[in-house]
Amino acid sequence: MKITDVETTNILIPNKFELGISSMLHLGKGACILQVHTDEEIVGLGEASQAPGGSPAKQLIDDVAKPILVGEDPFHASFLETKLQSALMGNDGVLGAITTALWDIMGKAVGRPVCDLIGGRCRSKVEFFGYMHPGYIGKEGIEHDLEIPYGADVSRVSHGEGGRFPPDEVAKFAKWLIRKYGFRVLELKTGLQTPKADIEIVRVLRDEIGPDMPIKIDTNQSWTPEIAIRTLNAMKKYDLKNVEDPTKPLSAIMKVRSATGIPMSTHSGFYYGLSSIVASGIDNVVPNMMFSGGAMQTKKIVAVAEQYGLGCWLHTSGDLGITATMMIHFLASTPYIVEPSQTGHDIRNLDDIVEHVYGSYKGPLPIKDGCAVVPEGPGLGVELNEKKLEKYHELWVDEAKKAGRKYFFDWHAGGAYPDYHEPKWFPTPWAWITRMDEETTTRTYE
Repeated sequence: MKITDVETTNILIPNKFELGISSMLHLGKGACILQVHTDEEIVGLGEASQAPGGSPAKQLIDDVAKPILVGEDPFHASFLETKLQSALMGNDGVLGAITTALWDIMGKAVGRPVCDLIGGRCRSKVEFFGYMHPGYIGKEGIEHDLEIPYGADVSRVSHGEGGRFPPDEVAKFAKWLIRKYGFRVLELKTGLQTPKADIEIVRVLRDEIGPDMPIKIDTNQSWTPEIAIRTLNAMKKYDLKNVEDPTKPLSAIMKVRSATGIPMSTHSGFYYGLSSIVASGIDNVVPNMMFSGGAMQTKKIVAVAEQYGLGCWLHTSGDLGITATMMIHFLASTPYIVEPSQTGHDIRNLDDIVEHVYGSYKGPLPIKDGCAVVPEGPGLGVELNEKKLEKYHELWVDEAKKAGRKYFFDWHAGGAYPDYHEPKWFPTPWAWITRMDEETTTRTYE
């Protein structure tokens, strides 16, 4: 079998509502979808977010990766991965997308699910937690926004007319997640508002969902060490299970850990290297399987976590169905990860460009009791919807023309904007700590 072509398509799928992290808003999930074609008419699928090194994923795949891949045997995955690592110069997000497509091809060629090829299945279903990105509600309220049906027309999506989620709406969000998907653990984005507001949100959330549901928070490094200590000590009474990246660098996170006694995890710490994470003494690591270079590179990270007794679960960047399914195969074949992992699939995304196949069922990824069942079909177990691929490519082109670089990062690849609801705020972590203008921002510690 030989690779004959690599086809790439940029797409943008809107979110059901504006959502944010501490440094930016996301109006949608931008991705580059790749189709790796072979001379046996087997096509492997991959999904790349923006390239961490700064170049658009499509450009890297078309100009750098494709000449390496065409003419090669997709089963020579380790050899190709080594060549691509050197050529892509650290753009592991692109590498992860390509290796996903190769595993999809190999699974389809031998008639086995990907999980059977990357370690063997150790569980038939994998657990996720409810990942909450409070952003902006529409005029009709949060229930309207969340209950927009999967695949609805883009015009039905609200864009922040109603203001930020207040604490009671965050609690409604949590109850909706629990009711619809059966999640047994919740994680909340913090750092979007003042620490005082975050404390109140966590208080209301704990009161509404009761004492037994574990609550994690993720601050995306937006607090200084001093503010993190003060804020988390105020939250301790609400029994936080874990805090991800409350500050930076790793030494500061461990200062916060020592001062609060709350378990800490890091995703952003991978920018400092795995050896630095291990040396820091942190409790948990949260690798992104794609940004780490794909399944086999992430297996190495999990092996180190196991060796040093670190907790481990997978990170998401609002992934679409291709990556979400690859995560399922990875988790199903990785016994050490027993904690629920992150997912945003069908919670934040309005639609997808693949159908998940479970027997006669084709549609959105089904999550029940907080879990997704491992697909039984060969390869990833998803089918590309060509009409939706074309539809959301056209949306990407239209939005890119309207926005340009003024409001998008990385050539629009991530669908990320500065928070234009606060006109003089700009997307730099900790920027809100300094009061820039009394009338336009309230991002000071209160």
